[in-house]
Amino acid sequence: EALAADQELTSRALALRAAGLPGSLEELRARAYLDALLGCDCAPPPASPSQSAPAPANPATSDPGQPTPDPDQARNPPLAALVNLTVPLTPAMSPADAPGSVAGFGPVDPALSRRLLDLAATSPQTRFCLTITGQDGEAVGHGCGGGQPPPASPSAARSYIFTISPLADASCDHRHEEPGYQPSRRLRHLIGARSCTCSAPGCRTPTARCDLDHTIPYDQDGRTCECNLAPLCRHHHRCKQSEGWRLEQLSPGTMRWTTPAGREYTTTPSTNR
Repeated sequence: EALAADQELTSRALALRAAGLPGSLEELRARAYLDALLGCDCAPPPASPSQSAPAPANPATSDPGQPTPDPDQARNPPLAALVNLTVPLTPAMSPADAPGSVAGFGPVDPALSRRLLDLAATSPQTRFCLTITGQDGEAVGHGCGGGQPPPASPSAARSYIFTISPLADASCDHRHEEPGYQPSRRLRHLIGARSCTCSAPGCRTPTARCDLDHTIPYDQDGRTCECNLAPLCRHHHRCKQSEGWRLEQLSPGTMRWTTPAGREYTTTPSTNR
């Protein structure tokens, strides 16, 4: 319910932005939250009265002839999600007993993981990805699934086809390098599968809340590639750009930080997981 409410706030904030209300997305989310609590609507009025949308119905004054909302549906709302399934090459870990993780929120127990998957399966906006890990637990491949349209019944099966792209290891052949500054969704997914948190030592900020940073700046001939991209939270992104700090990517995902005092710290994708 909390995740569904979070998505609803974002949806309302985007609607306020489309209506012309100024502010950042976080400011508009706060405005949408206050609107919901206070029962008001701060969206600017439409240009023409004929284009105005009807006010949302108040449950206390709704037409008694209307059907009563199903409380079970309110407790189990469809949940649009990007579901990333992590599968080891060896069957040592039973998927039924494996904990899950909600990006930006943290770990969840197996029972809640299965319930979230059930809710995600009912949303047509949900997309599934697959990460393959090696014996040491590090990601070795990743792919996004192309599936059939959602079935009419949530309990019906859906089939997906995954094309797995191997991740760069100790060396990079630049097979996934891209010409522009902004990495594509596919390249962002590869970096996110490799590094689950900020690449700074000791930082546990999930990649979902990080900037995808060029270790060597793009305007200094830095590649938009696995060997030159890494997730950095906003705090450590600013540290990296501050005087006296130095950041090197020794191999894809292996980062060496040098502080203004000259101390060095090296992080790897496995230590960030």
